[in-house]
Amino acid sequence: DLYQLNVYGHSDLKKKIAAGEIQPAATTVQQAEMFAFAYEWLEKRPFRRLSNCHWAKTNRERSLYNTLNKQGAETLPFGAGAGGKLAGYSCMLHRDLNSYLQAVENCNKPIMSLSRQSELQDLYSAVLHQLEQGYLDIAVLESCGDKRLQELLWLLDIWEKRGLVKNNGVLFCLTIAGQFWKINIAQTIIESIHSLYTGETQFSFQKIAAQG
Repeated sequence: DLYQLNVYGHSDLKKKIAAGEIQPAATTVQQAEMFAFAYEWLEKRPFRRLSNCHWAKTNRERSLYNTLNKQGAETLPFGAGAGGKLAGYSCMLHRDLNSYLQAVENCNKPIMSLSRQSELQDLYSAVLHQLEQGYLDIAVLESCGDKRLQELLWLLDIWEKRGLVKNNGVLFCLTIAGQFWKINIAQTIIESIHSLYTGETQFSFQKIAAQG
């Protein structure tokens, strides 16, 4: 599994790095280089690609949750910190184990949050599923939405010039760099679709990780 390490501003990890107790985390540039190295290493060996971040060597690992969740499948959450989707709603159970156990002990549902999914959720799920598999197919997405999605092509053309995607004539395939930035690409596409369908054009920007 290839995941980026995020160092959050008020985390214990950030404090220990600032105090010099442990080495600083890799910068974003260094993490990108690590991802490219690991990708090429895995691709040269008998590993099977499951998704953007997951590889497997045997059938014991299938990454079903990640795959089905990105497709928008309905899932029932069990256990502290679990998330699920059902009947147009998303929910998250208490992450704090004591809060979770207390709710169960009191015969209450241990739900920390519950929210209604967007009316565009099926389209969002189609985007997330495609990108998780390393491509974007505008024609298939149009079967979930409409011709307005053609307006995404200018954005994909920019990303192709930046080396994040490559148009093979049918699909826009993520390059290694695009796979590293997949989460950012997915978020941008979803925000763009939201704007196309709702007319809203204001988005919030915030720095999530503390490393450069």
